[in-house]
Amino acid sequence: MSEERHLYLVAHPNHSLVASQLDPERFIKHYVRESARYFEGKLVFVELDPDFRHPYFDVEEAYAQLKPHEVILHSISLKSFVERVSGADPNSK
Repeated sequence: MSEERHLYLVAHPNHSLVASQLDPERFIKHYVRESARYFEGKLVFVELDPDFRHPYFDVEEAYAQLKPHEVILHSISLKSFVERVSGADPNSK
């Protein structure tokens, strides 16, 4: 496996935290054209610091499972991600 590691937060068409060995251009191509989970339309995502860690998300395990030419998805809700990273209280209004 390549030592290259990327971490993406997909906001549309679904909400996922994705560990990948694919650079952003290859990730887009894989996600919208080559994936078994083909999505028609736009893909909205951001690349996070690959060293990002949070106790709620097992990023190290996702990286450990990377295999050449595959993408590992760790699905979460976008709201859950924002709440946990920002420290916001999900019960406050």
